[in-house]
Amino acid sequence: MSDEYKPTRTELAKSCTLHDYTQVVGFFEDYRFLSNFSPARVVFYGVIFPTVENAYQAAKCLDPEQTIEFVNISPHEAKKKGQEVKVVVNWEHVKVRIMYGLLIQKFNPSINTQSNMLFTKLL
Repeated sequence: MSDEYKPTRTELAKSCTLHDYTQVVGFFEDYRFLSNFSPARVVFYGVIFPTVENAYQAAKCLDPEQTIEFVNISPHEAKKKGQEVKVVVNWEHVKVRIMYGLLIQKFNPSINTQSNMLFTKLL
């Protein structure tokens, strides 16, 4: 039997995420892939975005032409820009479904991209 200390799952999670008890603020090390800021090509309204964050912020835009501006910027820039755009009227009603569709694409890349594009058009 080894006397080597082995951290619990909770201790490991705490060491790789930055959070308080109301929200997760960030993911690190082996858990970085969970962040919406981590690289993951996703499609929204026929446009390919480099991260879920970029696509999510672009989805807020009242002006569809403005969404393309979110393609070639960092996710941090996208988040900031998303706070400055005119938001679609029903954003509060569709934002969870949009995030769900984007996360399905991110974590299940075997799903047909065309199916995901169709899903987002139905929202």
